[in-house]
Amino acid sequence: MSDVGDSRPTAGTEVQVTPLRKGITLTGSVATIVGATLADSKLVVRPDAPQLATAWGIKAGDRVEVFWRELGVGLALPTQVVADLTEDGARWELRVTGPAEHSQRRQAVRAGVQRPIRVHVDGTDTVGETADLSEAGCRVMVDGWGLPPEPGTPAEIALDLEDGELIAPARVVRVLVRGARWWISLELKDPSEQTRDRLRRRVFAELRAERARKADADD
Repeated sequence: MSDVGDSRPTAGTEVQVTPLRKGITLTGSVATIVGATLADSKLVVRPDAPQLATAWGIKAGDRVEVFWRELGVGLALPTQVVADLTEDGARWELRVTGPAEHSQRRQAVRAGVQRPIRVHVDGTDTVGETADLSEAGCRVMVDGWGLPPEPGTPAEIALDLEDGELIAPARVVRVLVRGARWWISLELKDPSEQTRDRLRRRVFAELRAERARKADADD
């Protein structure tokens, strides 16, 4: 992986595509790639939720980041929409506009805590489950409704913890659309020390439990 900048996803690779003017990420796959070198490369990508591309008005000239993993390393490739190859937004032709770079999608240490959660955003309540948790925020899975909230949208969470419900203001950091399900990354807004303490206790408890499970499996 010394020449990361020359990397590009191959046909069939699962990717995440983010139109930069929306900041919301869709899963998809690379249908074809043409061009002998990175500089003249074009990709045809199939997003998994083309109806959103249509609703957003994705058009030629829009910048799109293509993220994928290669040998366990996250890479991001800057591209630009050349054409929407279908009227329903089911295929995008993308022109590579620069070299690939290492991309670290999450930097905070988190634990895989699954707890019921209610998220209030854009005037609507939706119920889902956390996928992971930290003292700074959480990632939740919910059933999609309408158009996904954009990054920066204010939200409120009501998290069902073992010691009682935790209610806190938050903001949407990132949305990943996987078919009818949305993965929403939420950052708490100025959480109190009490809120941080409760979340830290739950995260540390889960990490201890994970270590214990691993130790039992190794015996």
